[in-house]
Amino acid sequence: MPKRSSTNKPLRDWVFFTDRNLGNIIPVALVAAGHSVERHDAHFLPTTPDEEWLPIVAGKGWIALTHDKRIRSVPAQRDTAMRAGLALFILVGQLQHQQLALNLVATLPRIMQFRNKHEPPFIAKVHRPDQKHPIGSRLGVVDMSLSNEDWVAMLKNERTNL
Repeated sequence: MPKRSSTNKPLRDWVFFTDRNLGNIIPVALVAAGHSVERHDAHFLPTTPDEEWLPIVAGKGWIALTHDKRIRSVPAQRDTAMRAGLALFILVGQLQHQQLALNLVATLPRIMQFRNKHEPPFIAKVHRPDQKHPIGSRLGVVDMSLSNEDWVAMLKNERTNL
């Protein structure tokens, strides 16, 4: 399948959506690095369920960032994100927001390589670099957590096991 022309946008042309669990430090760091950011609370109430904002963010073509690893394992959230066609990156690790921000900004080239290589929907994880290196000094690791193909297979398997 040929890739859509929007897939290979330059890094600065993408809009990042930050989930409210990422606080203020992460969106501020992205803006300071020259990126477009839309914050959860600028569009949704703090109590808006994930199942409500996930498809809206996907519909706008934004790249979603969250620290909520449960989205991958809660079927209603996972399935909503995947059905909507969302590109979702989960920032993983027991890190403070400042550390998450440093790793995110340093790892943006790998995040965009990943996004350009993989057409949504998908859920990916963003890890810090090897612990022997200070956070932000090296690119972190980005890996697939759930591809569309794996999700479709998971749904088929769930249906056959009913």
